[in-house]
Amino acid sequence: MTLSVKTPKCKVHKCDMRLRSKSHQTAEQKWCGAWYDCLEPSCNNSTLIPSKPLQELYKEHMATAQYPTKPDVGELIMSIPPHFIVDRDVVQEVIEFLSLFVKQKQR
Repeated sequence: MTLSVKTPKCKVHKCDMRLRSKSHQTAEQKWCGAWYDCLEPSCNNSTLIPSKPLQELYKEHMATAQYPTKPDVGELIMSIPPHFIVDRDVVQEVIEFLSLFVKQKQR
């Protein structure tokens, strides 16, 4: 059973894209899947229909992905050595740094 793939359309020109000839692809591009190019001569838009191996690799990476946690502002403040707090310039930098978090929270 073969699945038919709907021919992608160029987002700019709204025309059907043409399947790129395998003779104009690198080995890496062939492994990635089916590439479609816009038919307009001045357009460089391409679309990839990913291959099964690429889809599986993506699923593996997403399943094991670890995202960074946001820093705790309280921990950041507590980690500042006491001798830095008496320096006016350092205090000013810390205040500016913390104001970034406040601005972020207000959005």
